[in-house]
Amino acid sequence: MARTLAMFTDTSLCIGCRACQVACKQWNELPSEQAEWTGSYQNHATFTDKTYRLVRFIEQPQANGELSWLLMSDVCKHCAQAGCLEACPTGAIYRTEHGTVNINQDVCNGCRYCVSSCPFGTTPGGRTSAPSATTASTTGSGPPAPRPARRTPSSSGSGTIW
Repeated sequence: MARTLAMFTDTSLCIGCRACQVACKQWNELPSEQAEWTGSYQNHATFTDKTYRLVRFIEQPQANGELSWLLMSDVCKHCAQAGCLEACPTGAIYRTEHGTVNINQDVCNGCRYCVSSCPFGTTPGGRTSAPSATTASTTGSGPPAPRPARRTPSSSGSGTIW
């Protein structure tokens, strides 16, 4: 029997620094986005095709008039029966060999069916720009293309330690 893995986020330890959000962008080689004012210190209201991890700032009014903050790093739950995976018409959403759910942005057509099918509201919703001509011609034709190798501190060439 296969061992089931789970992710646990201890919200009592989160200080809202967004280091996990930045690390996720670096790991997945996602571009930065212009922060938007949401009326809170939360810098984006929802997930996007450039934000896979979101630190939520939930403000709760207290009886004395002060606010208490609940901070939570929110991310895809990698469901065993992922509704987003089944709703995707192009096959852009797939399960990796490790059991995680991933989106191949080169195959995604931006229909956002995955967004409405995610019960947790954590699906980024694919691309916001149209696919390139070469991508459009290969949409849905087989398994997702392999991702390029991730940079490591030794191969980055910049001398920066991260």
